[in-house]
Amino acid sequence: MRIIADLPELKRADVNRCWLPPVELCQLAGLDDASAQEVRNLLSNASLAGLIPFERAGRAKTSPKLYSATGAAMLRTVWEMTRSGRSYEFVAPVAHVIGEMMGALVENLPRIDDLDRADGLSHLVIYACDGNGQIVDVRQVTDRSLAPRSLLGDHGGFDVGVVFAGEIVWNVLRHYPDFWRRDLAQRTAARRRSLYRGADPDGNPLDPDHPFNRDRPAVDRARRLLEIEEFIEALMEREVSE
Repeated sequence: MRIIADLPELKRADVNRCWLPPVELCQLAGLDDASAQEVRNLLSNASLAGLIPFERAGRAKTSPKLYSATGAAMLRTVWEMTRSGRSYEFVAPVAHVIGEMMGALVENLPRIDDLDRADGLSHLVIYACDGNGQIVDVRQVTDRSLAPRSLLGDHGGFDVGVVFAGEIVWNVLRHYPDFWRRDLAQRTAARRRSLYRGADPDGNPLDPDHPFNRDRPAVDRARRLLEIEEFIEALMEREVSE
């Protein structure tokens, strides 16, 4: 999916990659006051309950948690549903479906504008409950029909809820460039630094400060540094295209 002209095409792996710190996750989810106790409790409880995927920044159990863009959509879902009285257990399958839906939309829709439907009824997620208040059916609806039979399905119950999941996903994706652009720049710089520690196809070091490159006559050294930059640039362009 293309979300903005000056950035690469967004892939499912990009929205599932955990790199966002908690404050930025909450900002991306539209919960801007990330320092508020209510939001901190929400994020902590949802993470512990397994509702939002995360990875640790390090190997220690106390290492900071990092989250994904998919996690932001799931967090917004949790926020919307729990503040109306639903439990974390209740919300879990709905958040999971919306997380999967986000990945599929990014993978299958060419542009973010394809999510911005005027009627607001496309890309809904419907959940239905039994007599005990337990979810028995969660599914995505992509047509524009809200006929009762379409909503009720085959589970036999009449307690049905609708989440405007497409709106949640669209709001996350349209703000994602503000965060992703910085992340791409940092990862590109880190990758470039790592390549300088390698060698060219002839086995010669790429580090400009290696004696092989540093201790050359001025003109020869300038020529060698240009070769290094051209080689690294071509390698990075090839990696991006792949």
